[in-house]
Amino acid sequence: MENENEVVETPEVETPEVTPETPEVKAEPSPATPKEPVQLSEEDQVRKRIDKIVWQREEARREREEERREVTRLRQELEQVKSRKQDTNPVDPTRPNVNDPRFTSYDEYTEALDEWKVEQRISKAQAEFNKRTQQERMDGSLKSFNERADKVREKYPDYDELFDSASISEAMAPTILESENGPELAVYLAKNPDVARKLYYLTPTQAARELGKIEAKLDDLLQPKSVTEAKPPLSPVKPKGEAPDGLDDKVDIKTWMKRRNKQLGR
Repeated sequence: MENENEVVETPEVETPEVTPETPEVKAEPSPATPKEPVQLSEEDQVRKRIDKIVWQREEARREREEERREVTRLRQELEQVKSRKQDTNPVDPTRPNVNDPRFTSYDEYTEALDEWKVEQRISKAQAEFNKRTQQERMDGSLKSFNERADKVREKYPDYDELFDSASISEAMAPTILESENGPELAVYLAKNPDVARKLYYLTPTQAARELGKIEAKLDDLLQPKSVTEAKPPLSPVKPKGEAPDGLDDKVDIKTWMKRRNKQLGR
């Protein structure tokens, strides 16, 4: 029974000592130590200012160049718009073309265009001056012609009817108006419409030459004939839509003379 009373010793288990973990503390980076400013030498400072000025100038140059290109582009677009509007109108071949390879820049084109416009204005003014001069000359010739016609009416009472029936072209008119025998020439052409037909479509120089030949023997030609087989005179072509008392280059010379006489109060 000894065994029952015997105390069995339990071997002690060594418990490891638990040490509480210490939280890891990360070291904060220490603030950077400010660097001391580098002191530039006087030469470097001057060079830096020069570089800045050069950069500013170059930047301004680039901006101006960009603006110039933009202006050129807009001008070209404007010319294209104008050319599209003028597509339906005849183009003057003498007008400078912006696409002409002879122009190396847009400024050269605009300069040529300005010169062309000045030449056009001069030409227009010259044409108007010539027209006025010609008008004054025609007025003087018409006045002299009417004075001579008054004398011819004494010989030919039906002169006005004969003159109205005469086929006189614009090329023939100056010679007839300025000739001393102009009214008689008109009478002869009225009585000889076949001759008038031959002269009607001649140039001014040709018409003047042929009328001069007729004038040289006009007295014999106007002698009354016993028998005449003259064809009926041509009816002058009158333009449509003209003002009854207006002077226009398109009207025939006789109509012009009548209208001019009316304006002059004759």
